[in-house]
Amino acid sequence: MGPRLRIATPLDLHRIQDDVYYIPGALNVGVIVGRDSQAVLIDSGIGDRSGRQILQLLEGQGLKPAAILNTHAHGDHTGGNAYIVERTGALVYAPELDAMIAAVAAVNTRSGALSSSLPALSRSRNWLCPAMPPAPAPWMC
Repeated sequence: MGPRLRIATPLDLHRIQDDVYYIPGALNVGVIVGRDSQAVLIDSGIGDRSGRQILQLLEGQGLKPAAILNTHAHGDHTGGNAYIVERTGALVYAPELDAMIAAVAAVNTRSGALSSSLPALSRSRNWLCPAMPPAPAPWMC
């Protein structure tokens, strides 16, 4: 008998309260639903696979990511950013220091020197915003 294969379970949205959800997994991802079926993600998982699964789940629910709020720049919190941003144009917000680290990683990637600590952040150069917004986006109200 061959090795036992691990079967991935599909992701699911779990409601916390009102329009606030989370997607359980290796790293829980927060989802806040706003007007016009737009969603804000809190972190994006470990890599492209996470980004793809999250995007498929949201699209299956009729939701479109408008923004990703990264709690910090570790790869297990930002790994799905590039995949989601490349396909949706979502804006990414991060604490100022983490945004600067990601911006340096993006510059290093364009010059040919990939930062091994932030590969997912460095794959896209136009999506990173320098700081958290001072107030909720108008579509959230």
